[in-house]
Amino acid sequence: MIELVEQGLGFKPHDDPESKLRRLEAGLAYAKLSASEVVPLIAALLSLPLPDRYPPLRQSPELQRKQTMEALVAWTLALAEQQPLVMLYEDLHWCDPSTVEILGLLLGQSPTAKVLTLLTFRPSFEPPWPARSHLTSLAVNRLSRRQATNMIGGMTRGVPLPDAVVQRIVERADGVPLFVEEVTKMVLESDLVAARDGRYELTGPLTELAIPSTLQDSLMARLDRLDAGKEVAQLGAVLGREFPYELLRSVSLQEEAGLNAGLAQLVDAELLYQRGTPPAATYTFKHALIQDTAYQSLLKRTRQQLHASVAQVLEERFPERVAAAPEVIARHYDQAGLVAQAITHYQRAGERATQRSANEEAIGHLRRALDLVGTLAQTRERHQRELGLQMALGAPLAAARGWSHPEYEGTYARARALASQIGESEELPRMLAGMAGVYYTKGDLATAAEVAQQALAAAEQTGDVFDLLSAHYQVGVPLLFQGHFSRALQHFEYSIKSYDPSEHGSLAYTGGDIGVFAHAFAAVCHFYLGHPDRALAEIEEALALAKRVEHPISLAAALLQAGVVHGQRGEIDRRRERAEEVVVLAERLGFPLYLGMGRFSRGFARVESGEGKAGIAEMQQALGELAGIGSRFGAPQGLFSLASGLRKVGRHDDALGALALGVASAEQQGQHYYDAELHRLRAEILLDMDGNAVEEAEALLGQSLEIARRQEAKTFELRAATSLARLWQRQGKRDAAQALLAPFYAWFTEGFDTRDLIEAKALLDDLA
Repeated sequence: MIELVEQGLGFKPHDDPESKLRRLEAGLAYAKLSASEVVPLIAALLSLPLPDRYPPLRQSPELQRKQTMEALVAWTLALAEQQPLVMLYEDLHWCDPSTVEILGLLLGQSPTAKVLTLLTFRPSFEPPWPARSHLTSLAVNRLSRRQATNMIGGMTRGVPLPDAVVQRIVERADGVPLFVEEVTKMVLESDLVAARDGRYELTGPLTELAIPSTLQDSLMARLDRLDAGKEVAQLGAVLGREFPYELLRSVSLQEEAGLNAGLAQLVDAELLYQRGTPPAATYTFKHALIQDTAYQSLLKRTRQQLHASVAQVLEERFPERVAAAPEVIARHYDQAGLVAQAITHYQRAGERATQRSANEEAIGHLRRALDLVGTLAQTRERHQRELGLQMALGAPLAAARGWSHPEYEGTYARARALASQIGESEELPRMLAGMAGVYYTKGDLATAAEVAQQALAAAEQTGDVFDLLSAHYQVGVPLLFQGHFSRALQHFEYSIKSYDPSEHGSLAYTGGDIGVFAHAFAAVCHFYLGHPDRALAEIEEALALAKRVEHPISLAAALLQAGVVHGQRGEIDRRRERAEEVVVLAERLGFPLYLGMGRFSRGFARVESGEGKAGIAEMQQALGELAGIGSRFGAPQGLFSLASGLRKVGRHDDALGALALGVASAEQQGQHYYDAELHRLRAEILLDMDGNAVEEAEALLGQSLEIARRQEAKTFELRAATSLARLWQRQGKRDAAQALLAPFYAWFTEGFDTRDLIEAKALLDDLA
């Protein structure tokens, strides 16, 4: 698709970026498309730097990829409004997944467009798009004897060959059109037939007509009959199915006159098609089998030498080609047997594809690099190279397969093993920090905590400020979700103190800005520890910083945690506002994780606002979406919120079921930060269902108090004490209730306008 756009816009090899950009703007203007919307997308596709007059792209790679595909399709359809188009795509069985996806979009939108799209592919290719009335499939089978005979007659221009010769060609070609064509040409070029009296006659016995037994033999025989052409065809075959004259000339050892003579022979023989004139010409092999035949005729050592020469010339003289398509030079180094160079360029190709969310292509490039790494000797340097590749593979695997897929988990398990083998290195702290983030997002806190500690130890060895603040943040996250709020807060505060927005604002190694995330999680810790006002101030810092560093995914995270803080404070309208902002941002920029979490938060706010059934439905749908992408991060709290909502709409049995799942997930994943609340809510629901379930409810509230006390979670202690005091009040134990609740309330020095403290104060006043 990139080549199609560049060709359509008339890019020249030596055009500077500004010239190319002007051509792009003119092409879009001709199609009457909005330059401000489309130029940034197509410029990124073509690797053109974007000038200041255009807004930078801020959406996720997934959404950018989707919008780029839609722009290419819209561009095609807009051109069809100017004049009818015929578009031919050959050999889809070799096509990359992204181009196939674009074709699916085009076919789906072109029933009434003035576009005729012709697609050819082998039977092994299964089109991923559904059958539609405007699509017609035609199976091109082998030629029948009559069709093959008619084809031969067409090639002889009405001058018939002897019936015996035609029969021999038809039998040997076995209905393959290219074979029919090649053998017929071979016969006409031989001395065994001559034109006499309006027909061809044999000049000797038919037994001397040596027709090759295979198509490859026939093609090889034709190449052998070309003097200068054979060597040029072999070199061209190394370059690819299509190659530019300029590159061919750069790698050829022939004089230019000899090179041009060989090309002319191949074009005259219709083995190559020519577009343009040298030095701006481009040549294409008529059929992939012709390229294969020329390529296979080279000795293996010669092929390797040619591939090495091509790669060297590309790096030295065509750096823009290398930058635009690193997979091409990677293939040449691969075929040359130069493993180290091939690995480097396959990794670049994989990372470049990942940036464009061409995830399947990225996986393919990185897998090939890993295959080549596997051929290297077992050294520390080899392990470092593999570790870098495994880490690079994680992102496209997560996007294409999901966090819970075995390939994804296997990639990080292998990366972790490699990291332990390598020991100290400059890259190790950041790699380990990234791995820790992956594990806690999946809900595997034990592994996340272990890897985060390794990241911190490695960072202390390097002494790098960002490594240290990043590692401290990663240590803090599992501590928070394990229920160690004070210890987690210490690590977050270290990160906040060490963070410099001007220096660290662009280093989003864990999927977001560390400063924003540290402020956001510090806010959560402050709230649980009984500092509601400090929590509010901290989350406002997170929001302000996210806007300052202009990192959209960090803003989504800050907005999400702001909604949580507001909800915990009892500010339901504010929670809903923040949830709406998360949903809008995630939908616009393509953040599936935050879209699911935002919808869940909005659903809970709707329940709290009185939209019970609709809110519950949105929460349940969001939980399903999050499970579908492998996220188990914060599951106990999510199930607590669902249970709370189910209780509000009177579905007490379902609420108890959700709580049971919450307790089970907390045990399974080690996410014990919401245990106190799970026990407290279970007690409340049991009392709703059966006012006589006092004994079990008291036991559960006692457990809630004890858990909160161990975790130093003063807010959860206050909630449990308030629930237990209310129960004792109903039993007539007013003095005991007051004696229980008063010390917890007296501990607080802030947050007196929050729901928890207002409710506790009202109960204490009633007990007085």
